[in-house]
Amino acid sequence: MRNPLLILVAAAVMAAPVFAADEGLAAKRSRYLDEVRVGSSFPATYRSVHIAPIEVEFRKGWPNDANKFQSPSREVKRDDVKRISQEMAQSLRAALQEDLQRAGYQVAPAPGPGVLVLKIAIEDVQVNAPDNSAPGTNTYMREAGEASLRIDGYDAGSNAKVMVINDHGKARPYMGGVERANTVSNRFWFGEMFDRWADAVTKEIAGLGKAG
Repeated sequence: MRNPLLILVAAAVMAAPVFAADEGLAAKRSRYLDEVRVGSSFPATYRSVHIAPIEVEFRKGWPNDANKFQSPSREVKRDDVKRISQEMAQSLRAALQEDLQRAGYQVAPAPGPGVLVLKIAIEDVQVNAPDNSAPGTNTYMREAGEASLRIDGYDAGSNAKVMVINDHGKARPYMGGVERANTVSNRFWFGEMFDRWADAVTKEIAGLGKAG
């Protein structure tokens, strides 16, 4: 049986432009993200950003691991995986677009000269308690889950890679105690993590532009 997530990711890859290999990027210290690498030629003139289709990849073994504790009628199905991945991609895209526009950037509908292209992947996604519990059963978690962010930034005019970002995030971090986990809480806490990523990425891009 074909994995719907791989189909979704493959479609996103096919829709995205093909760019040059990763070369000549140097590490930059970041206050917000685990890893930032940037090319020495990163220009200060980017005022437009194009966000390519966002890929979502779940942790190996998910959702099979979660399904071990569910009856067949409550298992995470293919449609659930597709829905969750689409919601995550849409949530991160919306947060990033809002922050970039607030910072004065135009979100371009397509690559073009003078446009920074962001190829984004949400990787190693783990949803600790998908809301497929049996009726009358409540599930409580300290954290809603976790994921890693990977962004490759390209100059649309030259196809040169000019930036790489990597970060690992947790949904509902540092809160203490436990909270009931369901679809609403999962969506809220992953959305809050995406908001933090969008804010950090926008600050990094703006900072690179000022330094360029």
